[in-house]
Amino acid sequence: MTRITCAGAVVAALLATGCIQSSTLIKVKADGSGTIEQEMLAGSGMMSMLEGMAGENREIGEMFDEESMRRAGEKLGEGVRFVSHEPIERSGMKGARAVFAFDDINAVKVRQTPDLPGAGGDDATATEPEFTLTLERRGSGRVLTIATPEPKAGEGEMPGEVPEMPDVPEAIPPEAMGMMKMMFQNLKVSVAVEVDGEIVRTNAQHREGSRVTIVEVDFNELMKDEASFKAIQGKIGPGATPADLRDTLQNLKGVKVNTDRVITIEWK
Repeated sequence: MTRITCAGAVVAALLATGCIQSSTLIKVKADGSGTIEQEMLAGSGMMSMLEGMAGENREIGEMFDEESMRRAGEKLGEGVRFVSHEPIERSGMKGARAVFAFDDINAVKVRQTPDLPGAGGDDATATEPEFTLTLERRGSGRVLTIATPEPKAGEGEMPGEVPEMPDVPEAIPPEAMGMMKMMFQNLKVSVAVEVDGEIVRTNAQHREGSRVTIVEVDFNELMKDEASFKAIQGKIGPGATPADLRDTLQNLKGVKVNTDRVITIEWK
């Protein structure tokens, strides 16, 4: 028997927040200013759960209203200010897109999973480590250093208030796999950085033009490759080191992580 554990903060954060989609895009200019674009989407089942957490029977749209997104943005760092908000709907999911502006990237605080707007009180992401972002000038160019949160060996368990996943056999029965697919349907999280200029060099593995993906997990894609999903069960247990976790996740379809914990992006 092998117990499926969450591989570090990546999957732990996802499981802690339920079946949602969240994306964070940080756009950085040469002077260190920029914007943060956050999208949050949830299906009807997730919205019902959030409404219960909020203690009110609010309509779906209100869970991601402007005021809720404004409050969530207050945790993005000193000097970060609200710019705009718009409701969005995609593939049967509803939510919102919010844009925030900042003058100093060094003061920005971003987590893998944004705080759930409208959920009320402290949620499971409150203790999730933040990314450390540092910008410096090098000659005529700029270098942005991003230190990703590093779980300790054996960490990656779900928070105490979230029920642990049961032990499962090495060969997951079809009915169990089907249940897991239903549980994690549409679950996706991503954090990316886009610089205002041409990237000269970076050690990030996932780059497209001036944009670098720091982390992305798409559970729909991950669960399509059942063989790979089953194969990782014995590799991400409590004894796994952070390096083991990164190396294991690196080759999974639907998962984008970088083998280096500290990522540098040099651009001009």
